[in-house]
Amino acid sequence: MRVTTGGQATAEAVRAEGSTAVIGERSISRGATPQRRTVAHAPASRWARPPVYVVLMILGLAANLLSGHSHRLGLPISPDRILIPLALILLWRDPNRTRARWGAVATLMVLFVAWTLASMIWHGNLLTPSTQFALLDRTVMPFVMFLVGPLIFSTTGRRDLLLKGLTAMGLYLGVTAVLEVFAPQLVFPRYIVDPEVGMHFGRARGPFAGAEAMAMTLAVCMGAALVLAGRQLPRWSTLGLIVAPLALFGVVLTGTRSAWLGVAAGILVALVLSPALRRWIPAMLIAGTSGVVGAMIFLPSLVQSIFERSAANGPIYDRLSSNAAAFRVISDLPLTGIGWRRFYPHGSEWARQSDALPMNNAVIEVHSVILSRATELGLPAVVVFLLIIVLGPLRSAVPTGPIPGHPDLPGWRALSGYAVSVWLVAGLFGPLSNPMPNYSVWLIAGVASWGLTTWATPAPKPPGGELAGEADSPPRAYRAARTTSVP
Repeated sequence: MRVTTGGQATAEAVRAEGSTAVIGERSISRGATPQRRTVAHAPASRWARPPVYVVLMILGLAANLLSGHSHRLGLPISPDRILIPLALILLWRDPNRTRARWGAVATLMVLFVAWTLASMIWHGNLLTPSTQFALLDRTVMPFVMFLVGPLIFSTTGRRDLLLKGLTAMGLYLGVTAVLEVFAPQLVFPRYIVDPEVGMHFGRARGPFAGAEAMAMTLAVCMGAALVLAGRQLPRWSTLGLIVAPLALFGVVLTGTRSAWLGVAAGILVALVLSPALRRWIPAMLIAGTSGVVGAMIFLPSLVQSIFERSAANGPIYDRLSSNAAAFRVISDLPLTGIGWRRFYPHGSEWARQSDALPMNNAVIEVHSVILSRATELGLPAVVVFLLIIVLGPLRSAVPTGPIPGHPDLPGWRALSGYAVSVWLVAGLFGPLSNPMPNYSVWLIAGVASWGLTTWATPAPKPPGGELAGEADSPPRAYRAARTTSVP
C-alpha cells in the first residue's frame, strides 16, 4: 500500500507540480505486495540552494573580467585568483560531488602541460612571471575548467545558475560597450575610457581594455543568454531575450573582425546541431536585416567606422609577416619549437622583409592559437593539443539522445558547439591571450560533456540529501512530503 506522510495539502502540492515517486522498478498500487521498503523524495527543484563552490566559481568568472586591471581599483590581487581556487578546494572536499573517471582527454592534457613545463625548463624561463601566467591562463586553467565543469555544474539547477551568471555578465558588458561609444562619461570603471590604458582605444573594449577579449566574452554571453531564453524561467528568459541582441551589438562595436567571423560560424554550427533552433531562422533574418537597415538610417557614423575597420589592412600585414616568421621557426625547429612564450621577441631572427607586404612591426605575437603552439612547442605538442580539442571541446558538442534527469543538456551541447566554433575561428586570427574567453569557452564545453566523455556516476547521497542527477534539496512544499512503500 502507499502511505504518504505530511499534510494532505502538501501532498496535493506535490501532485500539482507533476511530481511522482517511483519505488524500485515500478510504482506500488493499493493491494499489491511490495518486494522492498524504499523511501524516495519528490524530485528536486531548480529553486534549491546550490553548494558554495558553485556560487564561488560563477563569482570567480565574473571577477575574471578585471584580470590584469584589478589593481586600478585598489585591489592587491585579482579576486578570481582567490575565488576559483577556493571553489576547486571546496569541490574536492565535498563527499557528495559527482565522481569522475580518468579518460584519454585528461591524460593528453597532463602530457601537454608536462611538455610545456619541460620547454620552460629547457629554455630557462620557468620562473619568469609572464610565462607562468601565460601557462596558467592559456593552458592549465582552461583544461581545469573543462575537467571540473561537469562536476561543479552537474545538475540542471546548477547549470541554469551558470547561464544566469553569464547572462548577467553579458548585460554589463553590452551596456558598457554601448556607453563607451555613445556616452563614455557614464562608463565604470573609469580606466576603460583612459587612452593610456590597454589598447584598441576608440573601440568597445570593456574592463579588459582590449577589444578582442571584449568581443569574445560578449559572444559567449550572447550564446548563454539565448539558451537561457529557451529555458522557460520566469523573468530570466525575458532577460535572455534582451541581453542576446545587446551582446551581439556589443560585438559589432568592438570592431573585431575575427569575432564577427566567429559569431557567424558559431550560429551556423548551432543551427546544424540543434534542429529546434532552425524554426527561428526567419525571425533571425528579419531581426538582422532590421538591425542593419536601422543602423544605416540612424547611426551612419557607426556604419562608416565599421566599413573602415573592415577595410583596414595594416594589422593584416603585421599578422601575415609574423605568421610567416612562425612557419620558418617550425621549419628549423620542428620537434621542440622556439620555446614557450619566446617567439616574442626572439622570433625576430626569423623575420624577413617581404617584397609584397609592408612590415610595420618586425615581430608581434603569433596571431593563431594552433600555429603559436606549433611555433613555441613543436609539432608533437601541437598534435597532442589538436587531439585534446577534438576529443574534448569538439566532442562535447556532438548531439546524443536524451539523458534521464538532464533535459537541458541538448541545449548545452548546441551552446558548446557555438562557443567552441567562435573560439576556434577567432583563434585562427588572434592569440586569445586574455583568460576570460578561454575560461568560459572551455568551461561550457566541459559542462556540455556530462555523460559524453568521462563523467557519469554521481556519488551516493546521504539520507535526506539531494537525489543523484538532480538539484540540491527541494523547496519546502516538496521537503514536507515523503512517499513510502510499506509491506
